[in-house]
Order: sequence, then C-alpha cells, then structure tokens
Amino acid sequence: MIYLDTSVIAPLYWAEALSDTVEQLLLNKTEVGLSQLVEVELVSTLYKIQPIKYVCNC
Repeated sequence: MIYLDTSVIAPLYWAEALSDTVEQLLLNKTEVGLSQLVEVELVSTLYKIQPIKYVCNC
C-alpha cells in the first residue's frame, strides 16, 4: 500500500514537474491510502492554480 497526500495527487490533475513521476509511481501500485482531508485540500489547491468563476442565478 502507498499513502498519498494532496501534494502527490495534485500533479495528476494539473500538469507540473512531478506529473510523470507520480503517474509512473502509481502504475505499479494496487492499493492507495488517502487522508480524509485530501478532497478538500485538492479542491483548494486546484482553485488556487485555476480559479473558477461561479455564477449565481439568484
């Protein structure tokens, strides 16, 4: 099993220097462990990289 935190998962969603390395690392792993905070941290990280404009029809 390999444990991944947000800093390792983010390169899978946004191209950066570690993207290829992380992808190669995961090709041979069958079990992956994640923190419960990864979802929140990943959304926050990706938003900082590429802000999304939300539209409200209120």
